Amino acid sequence: MNKVTLQNQYTKIMLLIVCGLLFRNTLGTVLGTSASWLPILGLFIFTAFYFLSVLKNSKMQVNQILFLVYIFYLLFLMLFFPIFSEFGSYPSAIIGFSNLATIPCFWFFLFRKGYSKELVNCCVSLFIFVGVINSIFSFVQFFYSENLFGLITNDIYANGEVLMNENVSRRAISFIASPQSLSLYLAFSFALTFRYSSGNSFILASRLIILMSGVLTVSKAFFVFVVVFVVANYFSFKSLFKGGLILMVFLSFVAFFRDSLGRVIQIFEFISEPEKYSAYVIWRDSFLYGVEFPEALFGRGIGVFSRGSQMLFDYVLLFGSAESFFIQILVELGVFGLVLFTLLLFVSLSSLLAHERVIFSSLCGFIVVGLFSPAIYGYSVGVCFYFCLVLGFLVRNKEQSNRVFLRRNSNSVI
Repeated sequence: MNKVTLQNQYTKIMLLIVCGLLFRNTLGTVLGTSASWLPILGLFIFTAFYFLSVLKNSKMQVNQILFLVYIFYLLFLMLFFPIFSEFGSYPSAIIGFSNLATIPCFWFFLFRKGYSKELVNCCVSLFIFVGVINSIFSFVQFFYSENLFGLITNDIYANGEVLMNENVSRRAISFIASPQSLSLYLAFSFALTFRYSSGNSFILASRLIILMSGVLTVSKAFFVFVVVFVVANYFSFKSLFKGGLILMVFLSFVAFFRDSLGRVIQIFEFISEPEKYSAYVIWRDSFLYGVEFPEALFGRGIGVFSRGSQMLFDYVLLFGSAESFFIQILVELGVFGLVLFTLLLFVSLSSLLAHERVIFSSLCGFIVVGLFSPAIYGYSVGVCFYFCLVLGFLVRNKEQSNRVFLRRNSNSVI
């Protein structure tokens, strides 16, 4: 078997794993819990392949060294988990490592040959297609069958008896089976449609379907992500009119559904008086817990705040969730981990801004939402977030390689 054929097979398997991560709830519901762990097992396998590829690579870019420092730091926290955490055990650390390390390693291995426009477009098309599928079935789930005819499970939004309670609002969850995770995935797939020409009828239809489905999630994360994306993507005087027009259309959707979007309208109230927001106390106490010295240096244990760890070892850490991805990073990885992670974001954003504006704007959306939502920590949203993050490194590597090539050519001419 030649290398090209093997690489194509790896690509197909890895894209299948991406689909498995996005449809984990359905896999677990239909085939059993063990089936839902298969995509995660795939992440670990390809993470091992990534480390092997690194060992074989004699030439490495500086920014990739930064990423490896971050990954080895996470590995260090996992191996010495009992020293840093008073809750959970090694399975907790494995859960944390799988969420924070295996997904970016997975993407790096998929693009191990470097930035490929064809492969990027393939991934983007897959994300949009899955977004359309989730959007279509979100209408079915919202209006006709709360559990999609037995294909999904959710203790609240896929439970008919609970939804009969007048205090519980019906929300779209589709196959991702979580309103906040679905909202972020739909916002991301909506943003990706702007990489293509607006004259494409399929793209226009996809954009409209995803937008309407995102409204049905009744999630603040969807609206915040889209607003941040539009501002970041069209922040120039030349494109200001186009961005303003898209924003007006989006806000018109909000106004049209204002009666059922009370949660979203409250955003403006929370901005003016954040202490009134129910999650404010959670953010404050989680942050204070994370900055207690000396635990603040290396964190309280990777994975210790994850829902899987708390369910597995039957404990509740503070409120059960930090309600913020970045505060959770601080608590689990400490100040050193947060600084490394912030550097990764800075490197990626600086590269994407010049070469992949839509991906740059999407990553900005994730970052802003990550301040008040822990959804990025999960697999279905994490696979999207780290795709954007890793793409920034790939673009930078390609740019640096091109500079070296041009410099060598100019020297040979001289």
